[in-house]
Amino acid sequence: MKSIKEIKQTGIKEGILITGEYIKDIFNSTNIEEIKSILYAIYCKKESSKIIKKQKIDSKFESQAKFTKVKLEKIANEFRRTLISKQTESEKIFKAILKSINVPYEFQKIMYTDKTFYIVDFYIPQFNKVIEIDGGYHETATQKKKDIDRSNILKSKINIENILRLTNRDVSNTNKVIEIVKHFLY
Repeated sequence: MKSIKEIKQTGIKEGILITGEYIKDIFNSTNIEEIKSILYAIYCKKESSKIIKKQKIDSKFESQAKFTKVKLEKIANEFRRTLISKQTESEKIFKAILKSINVPYEFQKIMYTDKTFYIVDFYIPQFNKVIEIDGGYHETATQKKKDIDRSNILKSKINIENILRLTNRDVSNTNKVIEIVKHFLY
């Protein structure tokens, strides 16, 4: 049985015999774009008087895409449960602050894009806004860049209205953080 790498190297240029084993091998990949590009680039040829038609490949791809989404949701939910069980003291304090000013929120909300997911600390559905509580590691240059990229994705691909980032130090000053949150939301 050829690997995906071998299929890419030989199959795309020369055409290959597609068997159930090749399809199984291709679908063991978790990269949907890779699967799609291979399936549409390779040649469908006869094997034991069977022809794998494009419709069957499309159908198989759709099934795989649904399966991958289910797999992604399972991973996201497991990760979310872990984050909830290990919430920080600042997150606990901030939850109490939001309750005190009657702001409904979803804690550790999963946000999906086409190929991945993000978990935000606090999603405010009424305003379609996100509030993140950042620990000390968010102060590094590398993490700041990642946070900016993540915020841009949340705004562009998930259509989040706006994102407020607070530090653990901010949360410790209750009166100040209440004013910041009210200004952010209203």
